[in-house]
Amino acid sequence: MAKNKKKTNKAQAQPAKKFSEQEYIRTRLRSLPIGKCYINSDWRSRGKACVVVTREHPQGTVTYGMLFVDTFGLGYQFGNIVFNAEKNRFKERLENLRELFNGQDFLEVDYALVHNVVYGAIAYAEEAGVYPDPTFNNNVQYILDEDTDDSPFMEIEFGENGKHRLEVEGLLPERVKLCVRLFEKNLGKGNYVVTYHGCDLMETDPSKLDLSKVGKSVFNEGKAGVYKYMRPKRPKPSGLPMYYPSIKGDLKTFTFKLKPYQVSKILSLPHQQLAQDLRDAILRIIDANWKKVETSKKVEFDPTLPNAMLFLAEIGTEEDWDVIFEALRQPDKFLHSYFGDSLGLFLPVISYKLWHNRMNKVYDFLTEPGIDPMVRMALVEGFVNQCAGIDNDSHDSLVELLRRLLEFSYENRDNDLLWDGTYVAMLIDLMADLGAKSLLPLVEKVYATGMVDESLMGTITDVRKEFGEKEEEFIYWDLDINKWIAQCVEHWNKIKSLG
Repeated sequence: MAKNKKKTNKAQAQPAKKFSEQEYIRTRLRSLPIGKCYINSDWRSRGKACVVVTREHPQGTVTYGMLFVDTFGLGYQFGNIVFNAEKNRFKERLENLRELFNGQDFLEVDYALVHNVVYGAIAYAEEAGVYPDPTFNNNVQYILDEDTDDSPFMEIEFGENGKHRLEVEGLLPERVKLCVRLFEKNLGKGNYVVTYHGCDLMETDPSKLDLSKVGKSVFNEGKAGVYKYMRPKRPKPSGLPMYYPSIKGDLKTFTFKLKPYQVSKILSLPHQQLAQDLRDAILRIIDANWKKVETSKKVEFDPTLPNAMLFLAEIGTEEDWDVIFEALRQPDKFLHSYFGDSLGLFLPVISYKLWHNRMNKVYDFLTEPGIDPMVRMALVEGFVNQCAGIDNDSHDSLVELLRRLLEFSYENRDNDLLWDGTYVAMLIDLMADLGAKSLLPLVEKVYATGMVDESLMGTITDVRKEFGEKEEEFIYWDLDINKWIAQCVEHWNKIKSLG
């Protein structure tokens, strides 16, 4: 997460020292050869599989993914990818997984088995209306080969005795209730069972469901719920003709290929009229494409959206905040169509320029129901890094922002549209990076609920040690658009150099 960062009082940022790994994962990871694959030995009887897949880099390191899958009926639950790790660190992590699974062996298996376990469990769960946690589509899927007609097929039994089984051990009560409703709607009465350690909790009547035995397991539940864009009341395009149609071509230029003369041309225009043009451009794109996302139609890439957001952050005022927020409210498919894997490059600069002195606005947005998980994480990480790197005086305000966000997640832990385990882990990691030792009691309270994705942060013992270390240095980006573009180009070149 937020590591190797550099603090300074200078507003002139130094080139970033590392890149976000998401671009490489989404665009190049599948070109690496698959290495060793593992699965817990009791996955068939337990109904819970931890799948580990490695991909080998030419320099001898590995990128590996851990996917936690319920084969009884819930499918993919959560997972993560660890990028470019030394092989000895990977072996340590595999040993930690054995401890997490109460000493169960992790068997080395053919890739064909893990491929069929994951994709088969997802397909089986979707029959019941249960879809994979967003981390799968956002990046974890790329550790696997794409599932096509040419993929190796193995016959695997999912569910139990021909029925979907909802095993409630480790699930939060609200999650159980939601799944029962989905099973009842999509499978019908009598076509599924609800159990706790294999004991029937429901008989045949959902109204008799006994949630008193809901317990805790290795699966950290409370992952992000399914997000649906609700088109809240918001600014609409002005309906006025464009003040400066001559910049249409410039706005359609791929951001990282914008030339200094194009940047100067745009920013030299009167800002009030230019801001109106940029706001209208963003809102028109949303109006034209949000329904396509809802109906799974293809959304065509258009650099106008990210470019308009970038320039609007440079010249905008308070009336432009809602337009930027509205763009960030869109679901992953929409944002990925316009930003590719570069959202994490745009958000630090955009968010700092707009809200570094108005952190309450960031809090208000991040606590809205259903914000896409990747947006939440990219925004909070980028904003904290940018503010902490440029302005030492922002430390206390950032600590307070993170405290409020973690407290909010804790208080709303039964609402999985407001938080997920990876996001909570990110907040804790940033607190540790800031040396916020005063927040450790809150962190311990959150850990006690099972909300934290320990595959990312480790155990509470690991976290206590991290809070005891000195503050990290923060990576941030240059605020000058031309210099920022040069940094981004350098960033992409580093990714290409990894093979």
